[in-house]
Amino acid sequence: MKTRFTNLLMVVGLTLATTFSFAQNLVQNAGLETWTDVNTPADWDKAENITQETTIFHGGANSARHESASGTKDLQQNVTGVTAGKQYEISYWYLDNDNQARSRIWAYWLSGTTTLPDHEEILRPADIYSEDNAEWIQFNQTLVAPAGADGFRFEVRIYKQDDLTGGYVYYDDFNVAEVVTNNPEPDNYPTAFAATANGLVAELAWTDATGTNLPQGYVIMASETNSFTAPVDGTPVVD
Repeated sequence: MKTRFTNLLMVVGLTLATTFSFAQNLVQNAGLETWTDVNTPADWDKAENITQETTIFHGGANSARHESASGTKDLQQNVTGVTAGKQYEISYWYLDNDNQARSRIWAYWLSGTTTLPDHEEILRPADIYSEDNAEWIQFNQTLVAPAGADGFRFEVRIYKQDDLTGGYVYYDDFNVAEVVTNNPEPDNYPTAFAATANGLVAELAWTDATGTNLPQGYVIMASETNSFTAPVDGTPVVD
C-alpha cells in the first residue's frame, strides 16, 4: 500500500480506525430531574396524577410518583428520532411496593402521530402488571423499530388494585436508545510502515493488516513537533 501526504514535515505514526456507533437516549428529561411544577415533569406530554418525588428515586435526585385512582392514569412522552430497522433498547425503572396500586407499560411505535401495532405483546401486555416489591425493578426490552417508525410513544399507566385507590408507583430513568454495535478488534496491525521524504511530499508505504477481522481503514497521524495523542477505542478522531 502506498499513498502521498502533502505539506507535513514529519509523519509519526499509523494506527487502525474502526467504526463505532454511539447510543443516545432519545427520551427528554429521562431521569425526571426537571419539573415545571410539582405535578408537571418538563418535556413530558401527559402527566396524570403525577407528583415530583424527592426522597424515593432510582437515579439522580427525583422520580415521578404516580397515584392510583378509580380510572387509568398515564405518564406519557412522544419520543422522536427513531429510525426504522434499527435496534433500540427500551427500558425504565419502577418501584411498586403498595397494595393499592399496580402499573404497566402501554407504549407504541409511532409514524408521525400514527401509532403502529408492532410488538403489542411486549409494549402493551394485556394481563401483566407490576407486583409489590420493596426493590426497584427494571423493564428492559431490545426491539427492532418497524417499517415506517420515526418515533416512540413511551407511556406507563397506573391502575387501582383490588378496587383500592390512592396507592403509589414510582418511575425513574426512562430510556430509548439505539443499541451500540462496535466492530470487532482487528486481528493484526499493518506492518513495514515507512515514510520517505521527497521535497514537500512524504511518500508512505506499509503492508496491509491480515486476518479474519480486518480494519475498515487506517488513520495516518502526522505532526511537526512529534507530539500528539494516540487514538482511543470508542473516541472519534478529530479531522
